[in-house]
Amino acid sequence: MWYPLLKRAVYYGSRLISSQYGTVFSGMDYGAVKKVYSIWICTKSAKKYRNSMNRYEMVEECLVGESKSDPENYRLMILLHVGEYDEGTHEGILGFLEVLLSGKLQAEEKRQILQERYHIAMTKKMSEEVTQMCNLSWGIYQDGVEQGIEQKGKEVAFALYQDGMPLEKIARIVSESMTKIEE
Repeated sequence: MWYPLLKRAVYYGSRLISSQYGTVFSGMDYGAVKKVYSIWICTKSAKKYRNSMNRYEMVEECLVGESKSDPENYRLMILLHVGEYDEGTHEGILGFLEVLLSGKLQAEEKRQILQERYHIAMTKKMSEEVTQMCNLSWGIYQDGVEQGIEQKGKEVAFALYQDGMPLEKIARIVSESMTKIEE
């Protein structure tokens, strides 16, 4: 199901604000509401959004009179659209995140770039954390591949079943147990 990411971000930000009732404030004490920042780091963004950082906020429009509120009371959300690492074409936070979240770079390459370009000392702990982060993204990728293969196997098994193929043969073709095929 496709939906505009901004609407989801606004929804989650609103839920974070409303969840303060009963913990941060109660009754009519809305002045005690704390600001909530919802920061979304979007990898694999559509090309038109890549390598951009946008702030979305409520905007005051005075229709009658000249009243003005403090904008700090309604700034809520920042969206970072991170592109894929491309030999250092971006600096600052976008470049840093491109390196850190890149699926193209190995842990050692990331450590070297982070140390040389961003002057981050690669202590033993920092080095371990970069490696762990690399393994995390690889694990997420592997999970996705496995889920895709499993789903495709189910689709193939169902199509073969609909064509009248015996369950034992389907089990052999898709490398599954008879129990799974029968399910």
